[in-house]
Amino acid sequence: MRPIDRTAGPGVYGPPVWVPLRTSLDGSEVKVGCTFDSHGSSHGYECAGHHDRWAIDFIAPTGTPVYAADAGFATDITGKPGGSGFGNVVRVDHGFGSSTLYAHLAGVAIDPAGEWVDETTVLGMVGSTGSSSTPHLHYERVALPNGATSVGQEESVDPGPLFACRAGFLVAFPEVAGLDSWKGLAWGSLTVANDGPDCLGPAEAAPAAPVPAARPWSSVIAPLLRIIAHSDAWDRTPG
Repeated sequence: MRPIDRTAGPGVYGPPVWVPLRTSLDGSEVKVGCTFDSHGSSHGYECAGHHDRWAIDFIAPTGTPVYAADAGFATDITGKPGGSGFGNVVRVDHGFGSSTLYAHLAGVAIDPAGEWVDETTVLGMVGSTGSSSTPHLHYERVALPNGATSVGQEESVDPGPLFACRAGFLVAFPEVAGLDSWKGLAWGSLTVANDGPDCLGPAEAAPAAPVPAARPWSSVIAPLLRIIAHSDAWDRTPG
């Protein structure tokens, strides 16, 4: 079992479950910088107290392509409400009150009027625009709490496991590295990579390097099952 493949198109939404980068420009894995309540620093990039909410900074060179985490409608919200401090930023509405933000981009690649995207769509390129001290992608999942109706009421939420294809097999980060959560990771303690959304399915054992030593695959399949159990909602057009 795996996240459901979808094709970008009007009214097509999907839960944001894919790692939003492939590799760095030189083909190496992408280092995870600051996350929620993480610590450590490098080259003037300090995590302590930086993220007081759920978010992930992926450290990659300027120009690295950034992909949507799944299907939805993408909008360039640079300079608009919800984009303060983010520099060039794209929002993808995944339906049912769930959206993702892709911030500090060097450039935006989507139609200025917005467009329907999926996990194969390049939204823009990694940069360091806005309030940023080093090139990176700030990735954030936001959702409307119960009873809320407007974008201004959104809250950052746990992004949950993010899936990737590695060596032909489906893996889930951060579980594949033996970690239960993105919260509190030490700066640079985890690297990720994604060959794209096309792979065979869960591996029977951990893929070979460069993926870190893995836990038993039950720990990877469990979060995948949780996503699939709720995926029916994304197969309907939101009302």
